Amino acid sequence: MVAFVAQKVVEVNALAKALSGAKDEAFFSANAAAQASRKSSPRVTNETGQKATVELGRVRREYKAKKISEEEYVKSIKEEIKKVVDLQEELDIDVLVHGEPERNDMVEYFGEQLSGFAFTANGWVQSYGSRCVKPPIIYGDVSRPNPMTARPKTAA
Repeated sequence: MVAFVAQKVVEVNALAKALSGAKDEAFFSANAAAQASRKSSPRVTNETGQKATVELGRVRREYKAKKISEEEYVKSIKEEIKKVVDLQEELDIDVLVHGEPERNDMVEYFGEQLSGFAFTANGWVQSYGSRCVKPPIIYGDVSRPNPMTARPKTAA
């Protein structure tokens, strides 16, 4: 933790100097090179994984924008869940998880299941580490109108 804090202090000082006209070109060049190296590293970037994430993001955006029906959305999510479960079975994993493809951000997802909460479109805040969320805004009485983690059972 101390190393992280020390690194941030160096970065803030470099930014302060740059804003006052004394930019440390070597510092910013080294930073740009490190970012480029990370972005192109095969240890960091997995093209197959990125494509799957992009597809899920597209489906979520289109559903929120009412460009696809709930039926189409659920079908896409079920297909993604099947892929994830099939892969785990193929790998002989004991305890299977479905990957939660229906959830964007956990805070936003659960907040959307409650009444009395609203979310901004661009109001991101850092929650921990590099994780950012759109925090819920409580505007009224909070209640849970429907089950949050399981679909209601239908009458047979």
